[in-house]
Amino acid sequence: MSSPYILRRALLGLVLTLLTFSVSAQTINSAAWVRLPGQAIEIAASEQGEAAAIDSSNNVWRWDKKSEKWRSLPGKFSHIDITDNGQLWGVSIDGQVLNYQNRQWTSIGTGASNLTLGRNNDLVVATNTGSLARYLINERRWEAIDGSAKDLEVAKDGWIWTISNKGIISRQLGDRWIGLPGRAKDISIDESGRILIVTPSGKLKQWDPQINDWITIKLPFSAQTIESSSSNTLWATNQQGIIFVKGLALGEEAIKPKEPANKRSTGNPSQTVDDSEYKFSLVQGTGLDLSIGLDGSIFSLQSAGQLGRWSNTDSKFNDFPGDLDQIELDWNGRPWGVGRGGALYRHDGEAWRDIKINLDIEDISIGADKRVLVLGKNRNVYELTPPYTSYTRLRGSGVQIATVPDKKSYWLLDNRARIFQCTHKKGCSRMPLSAIDIEVGPGGTVLIVDSKNILRRFNPSNNNFDIVKAQGIPLNGKYGRVAIGPNDRPWVVDTLGKIYASDFFNRDESQDKSLAHLTRRTEKVTNGDGGSGIVILSSIKFTSSVVPTSATGFPNLGHGLMDLTSGYQDVLLTTGFSSNCTPGTGRSWVYDADSRDFNFIAELENANFPVIINAEFNTLADDVPALAAPLRAIYGIFPQNCKNYQLIEFDFNVFTAGNFAIQDFDAAVLIDFFKGTQNLETDLDTSEDGWIVWTDRQGDMGFHHPISRGFFTLKDNGLTFKRIAIGADLDTVWAVDTNNNVYQLIDATSVQQQKLSSRAPLYIGNGNTARQYIAVLRSNLSSDRALDVGVGFDNTVWTVDLDGRLKKWDPSNEIFTAYNKDGITRVAVNAKGKPIVANFPSSRRVYFGR
Repeated sequence: MSSPYILRRALLGLVLTLLTFSVSAQTINSAAWVRLPGQAIEIAASEQGEAAAIDSSNNVWRWDKKSEKWRSLPGKFSHIDITDNGQLWGVSIDGQVLNYQNRQWTSIGTGASNLTLGRNNDLVVATNTGSLARYLINERRWEAIDGSAKDLEVAKDGWIWTISNKGIISRQLGDRWIGLPGRAKDISIDESGRILIVTPSGKLKQWDPQINDWITIKLPFSAQTIESSSSNTLWATNQQGIIFVKGLALGEEAIKPKEPANKRSTGNPSQTVDDSEYKFSLVQGTGLDLSIGLDGSIFSLQSAGQLGRWSNTDSKFNDFPGDLDQIELDWNGRPWGVGRGGALYRHDGEAWRDIKINLDIEDISIGADKRVLVLGKNRNVYELTPPYTSYTRLRGSGVQIATVPDKKSYWLLDNRARIFQCTHKKGCSRMPLSAIDIEVGPGGTVLIVDSKNILRRFNPSNNNFDIVKAQGIPLNGKYGRVAIGPNDRPWVVDTLGKIYASDFFNRDESQDKSLAHLTRRTEKVTNGDGGSGIVILSSIKFTSSVVPTSATGFPNLGHGLMDLTSGYQDVLLTTGFSSNCTPGTGRSWVYDADSRDFNFIAELENANFPVIINAEFNTLADDVPALAAPLRAIYGIFPQNCKNYQLIEFDFNVFTAGNFAIQDFDAAVLIDFFKGTQNLETDLDTSEDGWIVWTDRQGDMGFHHPISRGFFTLKDNGLTFKRIAIGADLDTVWAVDTNNNVYQLIDATSVQQQKLSSRAPLYIGNGNTARQYIAVLRSNLSSDRALDVGVGFDNTVWTVDLDGRLKKWDPSNEIFTAYNKDGITRVAVNAKGKPIVANFPSSRRVYFGR
């Protein structure tokens, strides 16, 4: 994809990282292949030594000839090319043809899949339909070209050479296309007219016009891509995407192993230190403060507390919903913050959540080691413990804190701008100078803005702060705030609020605007402590249908509807009874998803308590049934004068939810539940692989599988359960006890390893095949106590809290997230994890989450 005038190119398949690789070149001789830092899937290069690359995440990097390092550029691209004067052209991942000038990309068209530069810097483009087109730059217009290609280059004579999807090589000759021998996965043509290909097996070959065939060029590696930038210089990648160059004049620093300063590299790419000189450039937007996450996310804090999120694609800060006094990003690039009045919030990827902690927060710092440290309004230091509702007091006091990623250290500034270096065990030591801001990078670099607005870096060799020499310093020469991102590269804010970047951190921005939109849509201003004005709810849309609680020939429900359940193949049943102690008064309805109506099932009048639906299982094996397996049975709980309760299996040969027809119906008692002394509520559910679980009248859990026909009861001393739910299998059991606390059954070995619980294990099964589980309390917060719990076959967990609010379990953050549905008492979950809720028995309406 180069031409006589432009040279770029094609590397399909690599991963460019800004780490410096630990490789040693045997020689710097221009005749040898030299390994460069990074990996890539596409490379373009010019005769003057300019180069650009695309990594496996479609980020763009540019080779800095002076520093001999890769520098990131904004945008997400699939292909790139470069002119002889270093101007970049590319195809974005959404098919736009873009030109990079004045630090931003400008689109000239869409619908492209690849491009190359031709004569007069005209573009030749392979479209997303495989056809060819040329963009005449001087005339600013497109023209169609006969032919098709997946990859393409323009030769010195102006004719196009192509590679098809199947690797077939062709060249243009007048108005004809000529097929050539061999197969290729990449092609490059330089200004001398040399034409190179990489074969599917990774061999490098050059076209010999004398014999009209390809001749092999020996390589010390198996190639993936090739780029010939001149008759003397080649760029290539191997099968793993590692970048090599031959014939490029390089200094020792470009290829020798790099030892991070002060051994600050942790082995994590985002925590590798780039100690090269900072070159600051002014970016669009203003702010009071910044925070940068490990993934390269950048948030700004505005004067009125509003937030902005940096977009490499848009080259500006886009609005992000929220109102904070302090902003900090965690290890996932998600924002946390301190609201008015000292309330603590975190964004969980859907919306802002209020962290209910008995502290008024002054400042927060989150380290690359995932430690969350805060300063209270009392200026004491605390380390928060997941799920961040409890804390441990640490040594020292101050008004600003910065976490060191070593799990033991941190820095403080006090109210007199004094600097302190602290450890958990040794306490805090006063350091030289005074500062108005301090930040620690993921690789351990410590930067301060001193009291004279000078940027300084901590030097552990002399235990002091050296002045940072940088290019492009703030126009007024005064630094105000500093934030540090991946590779320990900083952004700064000057005292006028202008923002400067020393590097751009490429990341996937495709969901940023959607997340901002979702956060804005779910925003709900609260008047709680501090009047935070922060989003605390997530949103979900619902449709609804009313259950007709009457049927011809049957008495109306006296007590109303009591429960609902979503079983195998998402068949939804609702149940109730006229009299909970009178046999034969149970009522059940099945939902028809086509007509969106509930229909009465007369055959289930014996089930006075929840009913569930199960599938047909192989009686000789415990395989999970295929989704097309027929429905096998409905299970229900049947009372006998409020003394004995029975688990009944209603067998049938045919059950059609749409027609509400049951054929060859039969019922059998599986097990008796005795009233005992508790007289508790009972509940029932079924897993995707066929397990039936229930809570009995004494608050114990019961388990049964149609194949083994065995019955197992779990008794936990001190716990009695009233609601139960199960997802895909036995490892997804959740239950609500009689105190409304929510528990999850977890494998006993895992629990003991994680020290989640001191409870004795519960056993399911017999003998050597018995499995041990422990009931683990999932939240200590009284606000998370629940009336009901439901689990989908995808293991999504929903609850209804004591205020009738719908909540969802967030396993990554281990918290319950409130949703925009209240006034309910029951929840079921379909196979896709969507909630189905109702306010039984007060209402007959059932709501279906979308």
